[in-house]
Amino acid sequence: MSLKINVKSGERLLINGSVVVNAGRDTSLVFETPTCFLLERDVMTLEEADTPAKRIYLVLQMLYIFPEGDPSRVKIFEELLTQFVKAAPSSVEIATKIADAAKEKRFFKALKSCKDLMKLEEERLQNGSN
Repeated sequence: MSLKINVKSGERLLINGSVVVNAGRDTSLVFETPTCFLLERDVMTLEEADTPAKRIYLVLQMLYIFPEGDPSRVKIFEELLTQFVKAAPSSVEIATKIADAAKEKRFFKALKSCKDLMKLEEERLQNGSN
């Protein structure tokens, strides 16, 4: 099953850990084999990871882009997610989706669900509730 993505002119993306830049016009890419990729807008930097949910996203991103990397990242991810749920019990449904996807090594799906966690966190921070 192939996957088609659209890449804007000048946009950067990570493909299997390498940075690629679209130096031409807007284009489409078709991945015909399993590939780890993130568009520039979905990449979280260390400096941007300034909240608990964003730190979870950052660790998931590392697990996704570098699956053969440091195995301690899985433990860090699990600890961060557990701490988040303890601090914000209302996040348990989203956290379960993230954890289940990560256990199945479906890190892209986990990243997408983690965006929902970041939205929830932002709402809770603005309202001052769990």
